[in-house]
Amino acid sequence: MSTPEKIIVIYTGGEMGQIGDRRGQQGGLSHLQSSLQNRWTGPPLENTEWREFLIDGSSLTLNNWSTQVINDLAAMVGEAHEEAVNGVVVIAESQLIVPVAASLAYQFEGLRKPIVFTGSVRTMDQARTDAVENFTDAVSFAQYSGVLPSVPRIPEVIISSHRNIWRAAEARHVSVSGYDQFGSSHHEPIAEHLGDVRGFVVQVNRATEIIRWPADEQRFQIHELDTTKSVTAISTASIDESIIMSSLQIAAESSDGLVVNYPLGSDGPLVRIAQAFPELPIICHGKVSEDLPNLIPMNGDHLDNSATIAKLHYILSRTSDLRAVRALYLANLRGERQGKIDSERAIMRRFENAIEPRLRPMR
Repeated sequence: MSTPEKIIVIYTGGEMGQIGDRRGQQGGLSHLQSSLQNRWTGPPLENTEWREFLIDGSSLTLNNWSTQVINDLAAMVGEAHEEAVNGVVVIAESQLIVPVAASLAYQFEGLRKPIVFTGSVRTMDQARTDAVENFTDAVSFAQYSGVLPSVPRIPEVIISSHRNIWRAAEARHVSVSGYDQFGSSHHEPIAEHLGDVRGFVVQVNRATEIIRWPADEQRFQIHELDTTKSVTAISTASIDESIIMSSLQIAAESSDGLVVNYPLGSDGPLVRIAQAFPELPIICHGKVSEDLPNLIPMNGDHLDNSATIAKLHYILSRTSDLRAVRALYLANLRGERQGKIDSERAIMRRFENAIEPRLRPMR
């Protein structure tokens, strides 16, 4: 096997670097590195540069994005992407991987290299753990992507876990305890890690169409999220319409967009909220009326709440024009829907009042 290419590994925290069975006690990057010394069987790590950007998991929830933290991480990962490396690996807490990776997937335009997120259920220093395999797969893919004939180049933000590779923009966190943590509501994994006598092999799913950027979006850029915007997710099991109406009312008054896991109905609370807040984009299930353009359907391509919030927050950071918000949400921006990637700029040009992109200048 050829000498692995240089990569950058960014440690943001999470189970992989914690100490033994004392879940919640952070060992940190140095503990992760020392745990690897006696267990590493993958490619040489001499060409691996380690960096650290710690994220407090308690501050990142569905309804509290700590947007500046996401922007700062995007800047660090984006700058690493522009260095002379073959790929970037980001180690994160399991429950943060989908919201953070999905957010970066939308913020990055014109990627040329893989950005591989990974994590684990158990710590690296435990006898039985998924951390070694997940780390090995992520690092090996970043090192050999597009270098070995057996490892295709996938220039996207992806999640590598339990031998599968998922597209971050459409991923779901499906398990908090099992090793098979991630999935998708409507797609198979875009690729799988295969270990055999030929060495490190990655097989792309036959149905996968690797992202090919539109001609006007091929230069790498980072889009900043607007820290003044907020998106709220609402999911309720209540059948009391007054309680549902109250929850929707409070969220609508304090948010720039809603993601609602609640049956639409023809004259229910959600329709009444849409009528009361006609400029508020609401992502929801079910067939929507053309008379309420702010009700935007998830349809069969609905995403995990985290990925849906990431997409809507990104769109609201680009434009406040409801027509453009609707068109962009229904478009295929990062492979979260079937078919070729739609040109965001072409969509934006259709609406005179659409706001220009918030681009973070590259250093």
